[in-house]
Amino acid sequence: MSDFVELGCMSNFSFQQGASHADELFDRAAELGMTALGICDVDTVSGLVRALEASRGSGVRLVAGVRLGLDPPVPGAT
Repeated sequence: MSDFVELGCMSNFSFQQGASHADELFDRAAELGMTALGICDVDTVSGLVRALEASRGSGVRLVAGVRLGLDPPVPGAT
């Protein structure tokens, strides 16, 4: 098992940014010996059901998240 865990991975639900399907991401994480994988798609949680199914099939734990784009930006945020 690897001590490394990727927490900011985007799936194909992050349009024009992520390209891989959740099952591909979790299969690869299992091959690398990761114990968990974080899926953080941009402005959507639509892919989390497929990510959870892929997680269960691979034995790699899902860490669910979302990247929110704020428009207009929050004053004072960097």
